[in-house]
Amino acid sequence: MRKKAILFLLFLPFLIAIFAFVTSTVIIRSVETDITGIRWDYQSGEENPFSLSQKTTLLKAEPIYDDQYPLSEGNELAWSSLDPETREESAIATIESDGENSYLVFHEEGTCRVECRNQKENVSDYFLARIVGDSGAIIVTPTIPFSSQSISGVNHVGLYDSAKPTKGRRLTLL
Repeated sequence: MRKKAILFLLFLPFLIAIFAFVTSTVIIRSVETDITGIRWDYQSGEENPFSLSQKTTLLKAEPIYDDQYPLSEGNELAWSSLDPETREESAIATIESDGENSYLVFHEEGTCRVECRNQKENVSDYFLARIVGDSGAIIVTPTIPFSSQSISGVNHVGLYDSAKPTKGRRLTLL
C-alpha cells in the first residue's frame, strides 16, 4: 500500500501541471477578442487633402480593443486604395508596404477611397484622399450643428450682402 501511495504522490505534480496547462489553454482561447474599431488621425468618410509633391505619406492606424484580453487571429490591419465610384483598385494612388509600415503612394491628381480593415473584414473604416497638384485646392467640409439645417443637401457658401435691396433673400458672393 505504501508503494502505491508513493507512486501517486510522485505523479501528482505532473498531473496537476497537465491539468493547469490544458485548462489555461482552453480559457485563453475562449476569451480572445476582436477589435472594436480603428483609431486614426483622418476624418472618417470625409475628404482629407494631400499634395502630389509629397509623393508618399505614411498611413497610421491602430486597432481599438480591450487590452485585458489577447487579440484573436485575423485582426491585423490591412489597407486598400479604391476608386470611390467603382470600388475597384485606384489609379490615383496605391498602397505599398515594407512589412511594418504602409504608405499611400500618389500617382496623379484626383480622389481615391482609402480603406483600413482587419483581415477578418468585420471592422473597417475609410476616408477620401484628395490629391492636389501645384495649383492647390480649397476643401470645405462644413460641420452643421443643427439637424434641421441643410435638409435639401445643397450647401451655399458665401456672404449675404444686406446693403443691396433684393426681392426675397439672395446669396451674393463677395
